[in-house]
Amino acid sequence: MRNNTLTGRDVKRLTTRDVANGRLLAEDFAPGQLPAGPKGDKGDPGTPATKLFARAWRHSQPAPCSGPAGV
Repeated sequence: MRNNTLTGRDVKRLTTRDVANGRLLAEDFAPGQLPAGPKGDKGDPGTPATKLFARAWRHSQPAPCSGPAGV
């Protein structure tokens, strides 16, 4: 490579030594170029996260006021 230009010839000469570990991301590859990883466990359906969030939010709010004291 010369004058900070990159040509097809330069690319053809690249080896794994020219690429630092951790520099390539999945986005750098075309669809189908990377093998699929192992399939993970199917999780427990449990309670949807939105219900858990709503429940936690309700418990974090102050108790409703029933009116002036002594009434």
